[in-house]
Amino acid sequence: MFSLMGNNDMYRRKAFTLIELLMVISIIALLLAILMPALNNAREQATAAVCLGNQRTMIQAWQMYADENDDYMIGGNSYYNGNPFNPSLNDPWPGVMYAWCFEPGYRLADGKYQFCSSSNVTDEYRLNGIRKGKMYPYVNTTDIYNCPGDGRWRKNQHPYDTYRSYSISGMMYGEDARPTHNYLNAYVRVGQIKSPAEKFVMVEEGRNNQWHNYGSWILYAASRIEDYSWWDEFAVWHNGRSTFNFADGRAEIKTWEDKRTIQMSEHPQGGDIFMRSNRPINPDLLWAARGYGGVPY
Repeated sequence: MFSLMGNNDMYRRKAFTLIELLMVISIIALLLAILMPALNNAREQATAAVCLGNQRTMIQAWQMYADENDDYMIGGNSYYNGNPFNPSLNDPWPGVMYAWCFEPGYRLADGKYQFCSSSNVTDEYRLNGIRKGKMYPYVNTTDIYNCPGDGRWRKNQHPYDTYRSYSISGMMYGEDARPTHNYLNAYVRVGQIKSPAEKFVMVEEGRNNQWHNYGSWILYAASRIEDYSWWDEFAVWHNGRSTFNFADGRAEIKTWEDKRTIQMSEHPQGGDIFMRSNRPINPDLLWAARGYGGVPY
């Protein structure tokens, strides 16, 4: 009996006190607070690396398409008017029949492709739109159309759970090739591009109010680059950075300098006139204006 009580006393002496437990919990919480930013940064770097690989693959496919089509670019605009697969229609969007990807849809019994509305879109319909595009035969996978940092499609916020993370610049045979937009002369053939190393083709775009990335990525152009203003936002999924590919075939990660660029991108519904304008001068907007291209840039 005496020996048993002695053992219990020994066990009690080895147990943690409440204060000791609180100290351990506090130390763990402190370590997590220190480590989490580093872990998040490592995760952002990893997603950026994968995204950069996607951009490289897509620009190679973009170049291959032009090589096989007499230097004509693949269509950079996913808008449509009526049925873009019917050549008899007078569609005001140029190049839409040759778009790199199309809106979500499905095949009818007769084999025709039918676009779906935002009310009945599914993940498979989204992938169908990618597969229907003219770039898909050059890559044969839908994986590269999604940036791993873009989690919209995993949030199940129907119908805005978009899968495709990228858009083509409106100047690259996109929306700005439309006659009513084209006072700066958008490019239609690769050979028209001045300084291709400076002209970006594909960008990350992640608006939260679209059921897919409509049309092209565009800027509000002007006769001087100092007077350009934002129209679409970039997606910023990589710790204040975004990926691009360029007409010379390379891809790179751009670190944004102006906090307004990130603020506008993080809150695409709340970007006010001040944030969208170039006053005071936003170096990111100047960079984007030069990279957007068109004549005379």
